[in-house]
Amino acid sequence: MAIKIIGDGWNVPSIESTQVLADFVYEIFSDFIGYELESDIIVGNDLEQVYPLAHYEKKGGNWQITLSCASGTHWAQFAYQLAHEVCHLYCNHAQCRGHKHKWLEESFCECASIAVLDKLGVAWATSKMSKFNPDYGQSVLDYITDVKGSVIQKIDNHEDFIQWLLANI
Repeated sequence: MAIKIIGDGWNVPSIESTQVLADFVYEIFSDFIGYELESDIIVGNDLEQVYPLAHYEKKGGNWQITLSCASGTHWAQFAYQLAHEVCHLYCNHAQCRGHKHKWLEESFCECASIAVLDKLGVAWATSKMSKFNPDYGQSVLDYITDVKGSVIQKIDNHEDFIQWLLANI
């Protein structure tokens, strides 16, 4: 299985660091799961796309992911979006389109991407990414704090959670 960065939407002079990071993110994720996907993943970037997307249909036998990163050098954002969309591929999202419990898949992919970022941030200094910026690992860990701070809905107590859960299952 390979993950391949394609296209010119990355807003960088070279996609070398972006490709190395994609490989690293996928390695971390597949290690968490215990196996690799059977098909390759092609990753593009569209600056005008509102949100990242793991496409339902394969193209040429490959999974397609389109990210919406400001740049291929916004490494924490890139890793976060990529890990989230790779999670959808592992969830067999193409076979379960529009199901009632999509929120659960989204929650799982959110948690998975944060776990990948945590591992990435801790391992950064000893990874291949350190040659591009040896100190960036802390920025990845800081990004996790930012993500957690941008929660859309916060449930403060047990009773509110029960009510929310009952309304959504």
